[in-house]
Amino acid sequence: MNWKELNYRYSEMRKLASYLADRYASRQEIRLLFVCTHNSRRSQIARAIAPFIWRQLAPHPNQSIVMPFGSYSGGSEVTFVHPNTVSALLRAGFRLIENSSSKSGSIQPPQESVPEKSHPEANQKDASDAQMAETRKSESTSTNSVYRLQDPEGQGLELFSKLLDHPENPGKSFAAIMVCSNADEACPNVAGADVRISLPFEDPGRFDNTAQSDAAYDSALSQIARDLYSVFSMAQGISNN
Repeated sequence: MNWKELNYRYSEMRKLASYLADRYASRQEIRLLFVCTHNSRRSQIARAIAPFIWRQLAPHPNQSIVMPFGSYSGGSEVTFVHPNTVSALLRAGFRLIENSSSKSGSIQPPQESVPEKSHPEANQKDASDAQMAETRKSESTSTNSVYRLQDPEGQGLELFSKLLDHPENPGKSFAAIMVCSNADEACPNVAGADVRISLPFEDPGRFDNTAQSDAAYDSALSQIARDLYSVFSMAQGISNN
């Protein structure tokens, strides 16, 4: 066990939790920018699941004011959202609405409809399998497709690879969260960020095109979700004291 690394990670989580608690207490919008070099895997997963997790832990509207929560992602390079990233989100309960490439000019094949079957659970499983197969069809391409999804509660979101200073990302009053070690080294400072947090996660991309890829991406999603749950819970504990 690397206790020094564990203590550092906890201190970074605590720093982010304190920032969130301060924003919440002052009734200011919370905005998180997840940063990874290629903006293809970990930063996209974090950006997708953070709002859902925040809503799970947010106080009931009758108890307190639920402040606006913005989740964003960016990188030092533009690549594409890896299809395995989308597949992992689908396995976690997200739903793919469509994927197109309006950001890059090349259209991906539309989603094929799935014939209805008598058992609703069979319909859901077949639809999910078809969606995952469709995302993997583009794995050999580098098209920067735009993936439009719904989270498990039906809230919509859009994923595509972008630079840190993309117009859709906040330019000020946000927390920059570095989710890969390369981005941590390449981006020592993120312009406009109120606070910079280092929370690197294992890169599931190391297992692309192997039999372990699904497990690696599911593990990355679980690790990111676990830390976000911890940070958000910690922030509410600070707010309530």
